[in-house]
Amino acid sequence: KTGQFKSMFCQNIMWRLGRQGIPGAAFTTEMTVAQVTERLVQLEAGLNFRELRYQREMFRYEKQIMEAAADIENYPIWINDRSLLDIGFIKGFLARLKRSEGIAYAVVDLVDHVVSTRYKDSETKNEQFVAQQLKQIAKELDIGIIQTTHVAKPDRKAIAHAWIDPDEMKGSSSKSQDADAAISLVLVKHGEMGVGWEAMTRDERMDALRTGEPLYLMAAITKNRSGEMADIPFIVNVNEGARMMPSLDGRYGS
Repeated sequence: KTGQFKSMFCQNIMWRLGRQGIPGAAFTTEMTVAQVTERLVQLEAGLNFRELRYQREMFRYEKQIMEAAADIENYPIWINDRSLLDIGFIKGFLARLKRSEGIAYAVVDLVDHVVSTRYKDSETKNEQFVAQQLKQIAKELDIGIIQTTHVAKPDRKAIAHAWIDPDEMKGSSSKSQDADAAISLVLVKHGEMGVGWEAMTRDERMDALRTGEPLYLMAAITKNRSGEMADIPFIVNVNEGARMMPSLDGRYGS
């Protein structure tokens, strides 16, 4: 759903792969290059820029931030921030980077903003064509493609559940059918008596953000024709630049 840290999840992936020298590209339709770069610098520095700005303490960490920015500048990540993307442009952009830089992955955030001039008059046909083309690009260029999308209409009755079924993705079923795996993201909390996980309400999330408490982000992985594969809770430490780490037993730092 909206506000469930989809972009942050992708940025953590980009940051960790960048640190390993693995080249990749990102299409960020709802954020500018500067905004994404700042988030990557925040991850590298392990700082909460929003809180530091609020407290007017950014100047105290100027050296640490500048060093982090210099490191990020050297990471092999190419970002394009066009708000509306044509699938033909994506194919050409990635093909050039594959030839020149040997990219291994691409992030498309959000795939809902990718269109095809061939089917601009039909939303369903457009989504089907885009999904098929992205899968074909992944095969031809031998790269992994991570796409983000919204769910259609969040079911308020299912607020206690800590997962979202891939069938609830916005638009046609082609997004689910043409993806090798779907990862739904939901902010969660421990259930009563510490048993199981429940989805956090908006108020609970805002309280956690205000206090700086670590957040738990459940990644439910579903593979086509194989069903549910894993439910992995990640800990998001907002005060460390929103860095994520898996916590299989639900404890921070495990």
